[in-house]
Amino acid sequence: FGDAALLGVKAIFDGFITPMNTHEPSRSHVYLHNNIFFSRAIDIGMDTFKIYKGDNAARKSASRDTTNINLLHRLDKAGLHTLGMVIVEYMGVRVVCQSVIPGILHGEKSHTLTYGTIDARNPLKRDDDVHKLAEEIFGEICCVATRTVPTTPLTDERMEALKNSPVYPTQEGKKDDDKKEEDGKKTVEFCGPIEMKAILGSDKRKYLLDCTRLTPRDANWISKESGGTGLLEADAKQHNSIPSTLDDDDWVTSVLRPELVSSYAEMKVGKHLSKIIKEDEDLLKGESAATGDDPSADNE
Repeated sequence: FGDAALLGVKAIFDGFITPMNTHEPSRSHVYLHNNIFFSRAIDIGMDTFKIYKGDNAARKSASRDTTNINLLHRLDKAGLHTLGMVIVEYMGVRVVCQSVIPGILHGEKSHTLTYGTIDARNPLKRDDDVHKLAEEIFGEICCVATRTVPTTPLTDERMEALKNSPVYPTQEGKKDDDKKEEDGKKTVEFCGPIEMKAILGSDKRKYLLDCTRLTPRDANWISKESGGTGLLEADAKQHNSIPSTLDDDDWVTSVLRPELVSSYAEMKVGKHLSKIIKEDEDLLKGESAATGDDPSADNE
C-alpha cells in the first residue's frame, strides 16, 4: 500500500492524474488513483468539523491520525474496521493517502454516518452499537472515558465565525438557526476523540476515521490558567521555538505518545497488584501469629 501511495503521489505532482474537484483552488484538490484517495494535509475550511484551524495544526493532526489508526489496526478487535493510511512527504508537501470506504463515492444512500459528525453545522450522531464498540476499544484498552458532551460541541465563537463565512447557507438555511440552538442545548454520551466519526459502508462494516487524539494532551503545552503545567510559558522568552502564547491551534495536537500512556498504565497496575500481594501476606502472617502456625511451613 505504501509503495502504491508513493507512486500515486509522484504521478499527481507530475500532472498525470486529474483532480476530482477541478473547480476548487489547487491547494484543496483531492485525487483518486488505484482506489487510493489523496489529499493534502491542510486546513480545508471552516465547514468541516474539527477542533483546530491552521495548516500547521492540520499537518500534525494527520501524523497523529496515522499513528492511532496503526494502533487500532494492531488491536485486531472484532467489529473494528479502519482504512489503510500512510503519509507521504514529497517536495515539501504532506499528502494523506487513504483507502476508500466502500460506497462512499456512490452517493449518500450507499453509506451512512453513524457516529460523530462531518459538517460543523450538524449535531453529533450516536449509534448504540458503535458507542458500545467505542467503549470497549477506547474505554477499556485506550483508557478514554465516556463523557457527556453537547450535540453541537463547537464554541460560540467558532459557530459565529461559521455563520459569517461564505460557506454558511443564506436566508433559507438560516431559518433553521432556532432549531440548531435547541440542539446545542442537548447532550449526548460520547466515547473517543470528539472529532472521531464512524461510517457504515456499503459492505455493512463500520469504519472509524479521524482518531487524532486517543491520548491526553501534553500538559506542558497547556497554559497554567487552563490546568497545564505552565512550564513552557515560563521559558518562552528564552526559547525562540516556543510560542509566546499557547492559544495557537497548532499546539492542540501536542498529545502524549501511546507508549507513554501504556507504560504509565502498566506501572499503576503493577503498584496495585504489589499492594494486594503485600496485604495478603500481612493478613496471612496475622492469622499465623494468632494460631501459632509457621506460614513458611505451608510453602515447603
